[in-house]
Amino acid sequence: MSSSFRLSGWDPILITSQMVALQALYYLVLSLLLFIAVNLSGLPMTMDAIFRTESVQPDNVFGWTLGLVWLFTAVVLIPVLVLVVQRARLVLDFVLTLHGCHLVFCWVYERHFPWTLSWWIVQGLAALLMTLGGEWACMRYEMKPILLMGGGAGTQHARPVMAEQHRIDDDDLDEGNTSASANKMPKRKVSDAEKVDRTAEQGPLTEAVGKARQVIIDKSQHLWTSHANDYETIPMANMPSTSN
Repeated sequence: MSSSFRLSGWDPILITSQMVALQALYYLVLSLLLFIAVNLSGLPMTMDAIFRTESVQPDNVFGWTLGLVWLFTAVVLIPVLVLVVQRARLVLDFVLTLHGCHLVFCWVYERHFPWTLSWWIVQGLAALLMTLGGEWACMRYEMKPILLMGGGAGTQHARPVMAEQHRIDDDDLDEGNTSASANKMPKRKVSDAEKVDRTAEQGPLTEAVGKARQVIIDKSQHLWTSHANDYETIPMANMPSTSN
């Protein structure tokens, strides 16, 4: 799978084809895993295992088997998300659309809205695993080197260029050491547009987790500094002298 530049505009044909391919691969992987698990358990393989929500029950072995297969399918689908979607900021949309279509299919198959709590819990965990794993994997894929082709008429030269090579943070500038900076080439500062673009490439769920982590760190630092001021400071002048 080679790196390529893709259009960021609205392309309904591309999005529809990606969604159809992802849905088909999803049911293909799920069917294969269910076939293996059900045959090992000695149970019959029917369409109820996929579209009957009441089959996922915590009080029997068949229900636990279906739940574990659903979760394992979510993990196996992470490389498929990288292959089909390739963009971290689009993973959440595709995962929600995938499970939304499956909900409609189960609704039509059972002829009533699914109300089984255990089925909803399994589907929610599966969607969470697919989203977090897909966003992480897609971000790793986007950071791979990009091959730039160029050269003369009869030759082509390819050289890897890291995606983050031209994005040097302002914090990397050594402002305190002026003597050392005179012998080094100045580093290019990052514009606001590039900072916004770097943040936009992250997935929505991954970005939310990162913001929550930063809030927790800020709160803990604030509590630490506030409690540090509560300690009594003893002046050195009031200390007893030990000299004779």
